[in-house]
Amino acid sequence: MKKQSREDIVHFRNEIYYSHIIAQGTKASVNTIELHSVYEDESKIYILMDLCEGDTLLERCNTFGCMPEYMFAKVFQQMVSAVSYLHQMNVAHLDLKLENWVFCSTKPLDPGYMQLKLIDFGSAHLVSFNSARNKIVESDACIGTTYIWPPETVSDNLYSTDSDIWALGVCGYLMLFQHMIFVDDDHDDEKTEARILKGFDPTVKKGYGDHFPEQVPVSSEVRSLITRCLAYDRNNRPTARELLQSPFYVIYHDDIAIAALLANMMHIVGQKAIGVKYLIRSEIIKIVRRRGVL
Repeated sequence: MKKQSREDIVHFRNEIYYSHIIAQGTKASVNTIELHSVYEDESKIYILMDLCEGDTLLERCNTFGCMPEYMFAKVFQQMVSAVSYLHQMNVAHLDLKLENWVFCSTKPLDPGYMQLKLIDFGSAHLVSFNSARNKIVESDACIGTTYIWPPETVSDNLYSTDSDIWALGVCGYLMLFQHMIFVDDDHDDEKTEARILKGFDPTVKKGYGDHFPEQVPVSSEVRSLITRCLAYDRNNRPTARELLQSPFYVIYHDDIAIAALLANMMHIVGQKAIGVKYLIRSEIIKIVRRRGVL
């Protein structure tokens, strides 16, 4: 058995505890990993959870590069949906990095290819209310991953459901631009924290930095979405439920099928030509039929 530190054991038990809480919801989210059962013997603990055979969101981003907006809309909406469900259960995840999002399948024609699930609740905490709007996490310890910390965490060690909204903005930015905003080239945590404290500049400029890069054009709707998540004052950030109502998703709703097709084409390229033609033709027919043309 692998030797584990006390911190690892606490993290593991924390994950079991919050996975159990999340599973108790009256309508569990399809975008959060579900805990089915836990077994323990004299030396080990076994947890049975949903099977996710796909790649992580980080791995898929590394494969595709900058994510097209229509594909981003499909993925980001699932992320916000998962976070909204957690917040309704009065749970803050507090470690929403791309490595903690997993696709259900790596096979382009599987329904689970574009289905995303949130995993790893080892950093999750119950929240308490200090007002009608804010849900605060009471903790003296550092929680989560530095590059997705919001300014109030860096300055005051403050965590809340608003921390998750900021993290969604950081992840969304990385998905769209393939750039880890706020992260120093040396990946030095202190330098990253200093850049976080300077905040996000929602203007379009040349080069990469703490702003929107001119060389990767995106719509004003997606810029607005990311900017709202990265509001410096946490009280100005939207709730997850408010994010789900963003008009951005409506714009790309009819293009989700096209996004799936393009993703399939990108993954099928390495197969034999006849197979490629057949699969692409089949997917086009499905899309046309869904749109009522055939």
